[in-house]
Amino acid sequence: MGVPALRRSRPSSGVACAAVLIVLAAWLLVPDRAELPRHVVSDTAFVLAPAYAAWCCWRADTRSWRVLSTAAAAWSLGSLLWGVQDVALGQLSPHPSWAEAGYLAFPLLAVWGLLTLPGLPSVATGRRRMAVDALAVAASLLLVAWLYLLGNLARADGVLDTFLAIAFPACDLLVAAVVVIVLNRVPLRSASGVAALAVAGVAISDAIYAVLADGAGYRIGGPFDVAWPVAFLALASAPTRAVLVARKDHSRLLPTVPAAVALLTLLASGELRHGLDLVLTCDLIVLLGALCARQVLLSRENAALHRSLEARLDDATTRSHRLAVTDPLTGLPNRDAFTEILEALVCDLVPGDALGLVVLDLDGFQQLNDAFGHATGDALLAGVADRLRDGLRGDQLLARLTGDEFAVVLPALRADIDIVGVATRLGDCLAEPLHVGDLEVVLSASAGVARTRSTVTTASELLRDADTALYAAKEAGGGQYRAFAPVMHTAVRSRMALESDLRRALRAQELFLHYQPVVDLASQRVAGLEALARWDHPSRGAVSPAEFVPAAERTGLVVDLERRVLDLACAQLATWRREHHSLTVAVNVSPRHLHEEDFIASVLGTLSRHRLPPAALVLEVTESLLLDDDHQVLGVLELLRTSGVGLALDDFGTGYSSLSRLARYPFDTLKIDRAFVMDLEGSASASPILTATLAMARGLGMSVVAEGVETDAQLSFLRQHGCHLAQGFLLSRPGLASDVEHTLGKGALPRQGSTAVPQ
Repeated sequence: MGVPALRRSRPSSGVACAAVLIVLAAWLLVPDRAELPRHVVSDTAFVLAPAYAAWCCWRADTRSWRVLSTAAAAWSLGSLLWGVQDVALGQLSPHPSWAEAGYLAFPLLAVWGLLTLPGLPSVATGRRRMAVDALAVAASLLLVAWLYLLGNLARADGVLDTFLAIAFPACDLLVAAVVVIVLNRVPLRSASGVAALAVAGVAISDAIYAVLADGAGYRIGGPFDVAWPVAFLALASAPTRAVLVARKDHSRLLPTVPAAVALLTLLASGELRHGLDLVLTCDLIVLLGALCARQVLLSRENAALHRSLEARLDDATTRSHRLAVTDPLTGLPNRDAFTEILEALVCDLVPGDALGLVVLDLDGFQQLNDAFGHATGDALLAGVADRLRDGLRGDQLLARLTGDEFAVVLPALRADIDIVGVATRLGDCLAEPLHVGDLEVVLSASAGVARTRSTVTTASELLRDADTALYAAKEAGGGQYRAFAPVMHTAVRSRMALESDLRRALRAQELFLHYQPVVDLASQRVAGLEALARWDHPSRGAVSPAEFVPAAERTGLVVDLERRVLDLACAQLATWRREHHSLTVAVNVSPRHLHEEDFIASVLGTLSRHRLPPAALVLEVTESLLLDDDHQVLGVLELLRTSGVGLALDDFGTGYSSLSRLARYPFDTLKIDRAFVMDLEGSASASPILTATLAMARGLGMSVVAEGVETDAQLSFLRQHGCHLAQGFLLSRPGLASDVEHTLGKGALPRQGSTAVPQ
């Protein structure tokens, strides 16, 4: 039944019974009553109180409470026999009596019940040690009590009287010991704690009765008889209380300390010199036996605990090792385990043998992960691992190195064609679509392959070669493999040096801006400016944006670079707008920057810091952004447009699906890629395409800026077909802020030369 059974309320009959007991107890407190009525009332209370307690404990419906119920019933039965002899048969205060059997059964059964109460140890070893502890404490108390009190009380005539004179105090001491043990482990206000206190109350009442009866200070039916019914009423209330969490056992030396005190008391008494009587001898044997048994039990518990800890430690070590060497997502060896295995294979190579390595990286996986979430990305990685595993032989080891990067080691490589074949086969494994829920994805992978050479002596060197080849495959456009060649190291070192220098340049603020005017073709005046990042390397000189911008995108430095450009451009524009109030500046932003959580706050914060209105800034994004159809970026652009920031689509015409998606995006300016403008004089199809683009932009209500205007013929065509804004070397070259200030001061722009240089 459990705890709910312990919390059932008692019916009205139980309340009535308790009320009657209270009235009877109150009657006993009134002095000067006749002897027979006192006996009747006292005997009635002695029967009803434990009977009521037995009934309440039995209803709790657990073994320990039913044992306590049996104990209370034994007391009630003994009191009933006593009452029959005392009142019905007219034998006032019969002694000895068969009632003594019920009274003696109570403490023994109560001890059994207390040791199995809720909150105490439930395993057999714990209960055995509690029983031994209680026996040791009881024997210690009995030894001291016998020396100074019970020895005199036990000098009675007859064997039965002597037995009873010893048995009752001994049982009370046993109860006291068990109560101390129980209360050391459970809270006083819990069901188990109240039951222990109630049983202790009965034992204490018995002990006081023994002392009073020996000195003729006890009178049946007197006020002291209230003590027993009150204790049993407390026992009756115990099952209805909450079963609280047991406390930690803080008294590990509890049995040892009383035993030491008892033995010291025995030595001080001098009884050892005169010889011990039978009771002291038996008690001493029980005490020493209990202490020895306790040590044996403790030793066994410690051994069992040690074995359990060892088993748990072994389990944890095995699990920890498995987690340390296995990728939890795919079940493949992780990078550490793979490197260790690869190192062992390289060390075991014999002359003439070769070892191959293929490192694969999924193309565009990060964009998929960002678009569909990490759960989908993880499912795709698990599916890729299964595909790759199925495409390998049993002796070819597959591992997941990091993220979407996998590696395969090929032992006993016979020829270079083997490793190429494996790389091709792994690429083919990904050709079929992968399904994750309703999503169907076709993935491709770039691969770098390498093999052991005379100069490759460690696993890290082999991995380095394969990673270098992988980078070359990525640079070539992805979806293919590249075999390592020593010359690749030169390109990698150059790339790493450039990336390192770019980081330093951003920290040292070495980058600066050039500005290229956007010209109103009707007035020949500057309508706006495009900010262009420039880098003057301390040792290499000018580094082309075509070189350092891709490096920034690879390393993630593009976000810091663009924030630096935005800040410099806004600071300069704030100065120019004091005289040229309608001037705007355009700044390029990458898709990666648009995905930053604080992008909008950063842009608007920069404008606010330089006291510029949002309309003074135009953000340019490339047409490739439309190919991704990114809903997150679309939301960012709509919020920026709502705030007043201008948006321009740069390099229009280089993509493939922009016409079908252009209307969905909130651009207000279209920048025609320079390739279309330059083809006006060399391609028959360029003119119709450009004419259609201008008409489409007008239909969408968008301004058009033609980039790369370098000849008069190009300029004339644009004017004739309604293009009002343009930029290019024919109109004005990019220059420093000081050059632009000079140009702005002139009003209409003079014609520039048409020599083309990279922007």
